[in-house]
Amino acid sequence: MRNAFIKGTGVYVPEKVLTNDDLSRMLGENINDFAQFEKAADILSKYNRQYTGSGDFGLIDGIRGNLNFSSGEWQGYQAQDFVAVIDLQEETEIKRIGGGFLQNARSWIWMPTRVEFETSNDGANFTPLAEIKTEVAPDDMTERFKDYLPTIAPTKARFVRVKAYNLGKIPAWHPGAGDDAFIFIDEIIIE
Repeated sequence: MRNAFIKGTGVYVPEKVLTNDDLSRMLGENINDFAQFEKAADILSKYNRQYTGSGDFGLIDGIRGNLNFSSGEWQGYQAQDFVAVIDLQEETEIKRIGGGFLQNARSWIWMPTRVEFETSNDGANFTPLAEIKTEVAPDDMTERFKDYLPTIAPTKARFVRVKAYNLGKIPAWHPGAGDDAFIFIDEIIIE
């Protein structure tokens, strides 16, 4: 498909909107059975226009990035923390939660310094569920992606808020010293 992207309940192609039923026939399996398609993302941060990762739906579509940060799967956030709220549409048991992040320090992309996960049933009052402090050093020049998946006790909630904290200013030892660092995320994982 050329110039296709997710729009509402289907994939938009300039000449036609493919519904989930159309995609199911094309793929030979019922995509409505995948829980990933039964979530809505409200991204409270603003991603960089060069690194949109297929827009708001891109973080809950099950499509994962690779080491190539410009491949189209990654969303990039510069000079800000990443914050998103996922609406599971109904109270759901959550057994696993996480997020996929990238570090490519040569390209001004660092792991978040920490990631927080919170849950809510009303979308307004959130309770902390887990926090992970990332262990990848800022001066580690190895390109890598990593899923941060804290161990949690199963919990029920309708909403999940994810906060990933930006490194801030690029460190003095780096050629981009003093400029604003990026966070790159490809997926929010909720099972």
